[in-house]
Amino acid sequence: DYAHNDASFTQIFKYAKEFYPNHQIKAIFGSPGNKAFNRRHELGHVANLYADEIYLVPDDPGYEDVLEINKQIQEVIDRPCFSFADRKEGIAEAFKNINQPTVVMVLGKGNENTQKVNGTTEPYENDEVLVKENMKVISFLRQS
Repeated sequence: DYAHNDASFTQIFKYAKEFYPNHQIKAIFGSPGNKAFNRRHELGHVANLYADEIYLVPDDPGYEDVLEINKQIQEVIDRPCFSFADRKEGIAEAFKNINQPTVVMVLGKGNENTQKVNGTTEPYENDEVLVKENMKVISFLRQS
């Protein structure tokens, strides 16, 4: 999903809670670097209200340190929260240990194929591809 501000975050989390009331919610997101600094606390606050677990990952960090951006988001979070310098790794980690009905919400980049890092545009396997890969792994493990 392309949710990237407090209004879109609130709506998508409300939707998930309404349609999946007895599910655990895992939220995966980040915040862009070099802009919208107040958005970091806003996103963290909304996720903290609705998600059971939060996975902070890069989302076009620009010239900023991803882990510092994540740390700023984490300042308003008081539930299990994990920080990753690699978006792919954070998504994979969120899919581990799912043992109850769970909604995994990967927010921000949508189907974008790049990350903006240190003045360059780097190729990135988009979120849709990564989610499908991780869902196959879960399906395989359950069949084993």
